Amino acid sequence: MVATDTQCGAGIGSRGQVMLVTGVDRESRGLGRIGGERADTEVMPQRTIISSCSLLAATRCCCRAFQPNDSAVTSLARIHIDLPDRFGFSTTITIYDQHINYRNHLDNSALATLVSEARVRFFKALGYTELDVEGAGIIVTDSAIQYRAEAFHGEVLVIEMTPAEFNKYGFDLVYRVGEQASGREVARGKIGIMFFDYAARKPMAVPAAFRGRFPA
Repeated sequence: MVATDTQCGAGIGSRGQVMLVTGVDRESRGLGRIGGERADTEVMPQRTIISSCSLLAATRCCCRAFQPNDSAVTSLARIHIDLPDRFGFSTTITIYDQHINYRNHLDNSALATLVSEARVRFFKALGYTELDVEGAGIIVTDSAIQYRAEAFHGEVLVIEMTPAEFNKYGFDLVYRVGEQASGREVARGKIGIMFFDYAARKPMAVPAAFRGRFPA
C-alpha cells in the first residue's frame, strides 16, 4: 500500500560533474558518506550533483529548460539514477512564488528543499522523526539530483520515495518528482541516509526493526 500525505553558486566537481554546494547541513557535523560501509568523521559540505546541466551552463549559473525527451539531457548526464518499479510513499507539494527563480521556473536549489520536506514526511508517515528512528537519529550524507523538466508556479509536485541499497549504516532514499496534472517527470534522485547516535556523535548500524519494514 502506498502511504500518501496530502497536507500541506553552481561549481564544477573534481570529476567534471556540475555541483551545487548548499553548505554544511547542521545535521551533518561528524559525518562522512555512505555508499559502502565507510563512515568518515570529517565535516564535509553537503553537495548536490546536478547531472543535467552542461559545464557551460554551470559557469553561467543557470539550468536551461529541460524536457524528458531532450537529447541533451542524455548526452550531458553525469550520473544515472535507476528508479524502482514502485514506491512505498507519496506526498504532494505545491510550488509557491518563493520557489521560482528569475527565469520564471522552479529553482534547482528550491527543488532540493522541497525534496528535503518530502523526506521529513516520509519518516513521519512511518511514525518516526529524523531524531528518533527506532532510537537512532539520521543524517543526510549526500544527495544526487537529475533534472528532467521545468516546473512552474502553482503546479503541484508529486514526490514518491522508497529506501534502496541498504548497507551497514544506512541506505539510499530514492525518489521521483512528477507534476501532478500532466504526469511529466520533473526530476529524479537519491539521498544518502546514515543512522547516527547524536549523544555519542558516531554512526549507528541500521536498526533491525526499521530494516525489517523493507524486505529485500
